[in-house]
Amino acid sequence: MTIAALASHLERLEALVKAKGRLPLWRLDDAERAAYQRWRNASKAAIADYEAEHGKGASYAAGREGNFEIPDMPEWLRKALDLEPTPAIPVGATTPEAAQIYRGYVECNQS
Repeated sequence: MTIAALASHLERLEALVKAKGRLPLWRLDDAERAAYQRWRNASKAAIADYEAEHGKGASYAAGREGNFEIPDMPEWLRKALDLEPTPAIPVGATTPEAAQIYRGYVECNQS
């Protein structure tokens, strides 16, 4: 999963939170919730490690070029959270489009 795909997933999760008042993790059992947290933590760790070595924001740029990926969200988890697979930001996406996705990613990860 690329950074852009993660940003898209996080934006969808944020939209679910705004629409339903909370993240639908209540539909997951304890083991599934723990798996979600492991995936989220592994993703954040991969981003932090890459950016520690290459500089802040480098993982996003590398993800757009297809040179950096985070762990894929398990399919059962994507279905449980009502998420559809999302494509990465296409090569040639405009700067405003990319900036909007990155802002959403940063805002979602500040919590």
